Amino acid sequence: MSIATITALLQVILKAHSRPSPGPGTFWWNNCKREDAVFWSDWVVAGAIAAVVYVLKSLSAGHRLDVWQVTATFVILASASLFLPAIVGKILYDGTGQLRSGYVRIMLGNSIGLLVLVGSVFGGAQIG
Repeated sequence: MSIATITALLQVILKAHSRPSPGPGTFWWNNCKREDAVFWSDWVVAGAIAAVVYVLKSLSAGHRLDVWQVTATFVILASASLFLPAIVGKILYDGTGQLRSGYVRIMLGNSIGLLVLVGSVFGGAQIG
């Protein structure tokens, strides 16, 4: 959880620093935009990678894996990869692809991605 938070913070800082400064005497956070707070896709990808790593590491260590647990983990990850983009897209973006107003929508989309990440980590901990 702390790694996801630190990663999100570093992404915002790097995005803000990569943009031209709006003027002298401004700080890096003046370059931040609402789009910089959208992390759900990063967290879904991180969750998928974590689950795959846990399974492969357990298999290479010679652990026996419960077929149903591994199947459930990958079904959830596949569903997250297939259906979440459409669901979160409806929440966050309007018909023209512009981010809808309000940080509540961004927090909701990020919460969905964070659920996938946390579920993958806990599922991997159970597998491993």
